[in-house]
Amino acid sequence: MIFWKNKKKITQEIIATSNLNTENIRLKSENVKLKNDLKICEKQKFNLTSASEITNRNMQIVRIFTNTEEVYTVGIDTDYNYKGQLTSVHFYLYLLSDRKSPPYWYNHIWLEPYYKRENDMEWLEYIKITEFLGKTGEVGMGYGSYNFKTMLDFVQNNFGQRTKIKCWLSSVDERDENNKKRRNHVYEKFGFSIVGEWAILDKVGNRKI
Repeated sequence: MIFWKNKKKITQEIIATSNLNTENIRLKSENVKLKNDLKICEKQKFNLTSASEITNRNMQIVRIFTNTEEVYTVGIDTDYNYKGQLTSVHFYLYLLSDRKSPPYWYNHIWLEPYYKRENDMEWLEYIKITEFLGKTGEVGMGYGSYNFKTMLDFVQNNFGQRTKIKCWLSSVDERDENNKKRRNHVYEKFGFSIVGEWAILDKVGNRKI
């Protein structure tokens, strides 16, 4: 009789132990999930702080996008003349998840619209890319393409699909043949034609990307 009582007690203890192990596994799983959620929240908080620092520079954020686990943003700085015409716009690409403070830009594009005037008529003749620059050591990372696409979207949305874009190609970029090929490839993959010392897109609506 004592044997059966002990067996019943042992069985109950085994069941209780099994339940405790199951509960322990569940709690460990929830703990891991909570830690991951906390990391995501901390990362998002940092990204928002970085974005806030960018807007505090009187920049307007026009695009935020992700690639794998990285978060990028493009901020623009604009100038207008007394007529209200856009005369200059700078595009800066930032990696929000970068721990550098203040935020460090990885690519810069400077546009200057050129207007033509005849008699009492004035219109946009073309837009010139005055500068297309990546940080030293950051070439080949795709930052230029991200920023370039944002710039083309901006031009098309603000000036129309028929807008012409030109960029004078500096001979400095041609001292190294690989650098020249890489530069030309960026323009050509977006639909620009290389004509002498210029990269030209006759209509932004005809771009490839």
